[in-house]
Amino acid sequence: MGLLAPLRCKMKINHKIHKIHLAYILMNPDHFCQALTFTNYATMQLTQYTDYSLRVLVYLGMKKDGRATITELAEFYGISRNHLVKVVHHLAQQQLILTQRGKNGGMSLARSPEQIKIGDVVRLTEPNFDIAECFNRDTSQCVLAPNCRLKSILHEANAAFLTTLDRYTIADAIANPGMLITWHAKAK
Repeated sequence: MGLLAPLRCKMKINHKIHKIHLAYILMNPDHFCQALTFTNYATMQLTQYTDYSLRVLVYLGMKKDGRATITELAEFYGISRNHLVKVVHHLAQQQLILTQRGKNGGMSLARSPEQIKIGDVVRLTEPNFDIAECFNRDTSQCVLAPNCRLKSILHEANAAFLTTLDRYTIADAIANPGMLITWHAKAK
């Protein structure tokens, strides 16, 4: 355990120290679980952009009249209007929502919530699904890549993740249409 703490500090400075860290794990497999708690790898997590995209779609699906403005969404969720402008623009480009400018402007779903699969939204909004360094051939420096099966295991997990999301639609994410918006209005 004493060897891992100095390695963690060096890893932040020089990513090539990962080779030494991996060598330590291979020489001491009983410390593998402890070593995992000291690494600073990202966990599988959707980006904020995807989160906001899903929130926009769910909100529009919950609205009784089906229309909303960016300002309304920003206030409802307490998030940046500027971020939402980018998200809404992209959702409109992907034909998931319809937008209208002007006095009676706003946005609405381009299709019914039952027709918008969450998996499709995630694929359209996530920049990549590189959950490990070895997923990107251009940047991978993993010396084990030619003989490692971890990448295929992670690909399988990633595929299972997306398959699960493909089973659900925006409608499935809405428990009681109109209820959350009514509840939020009362909370103010």
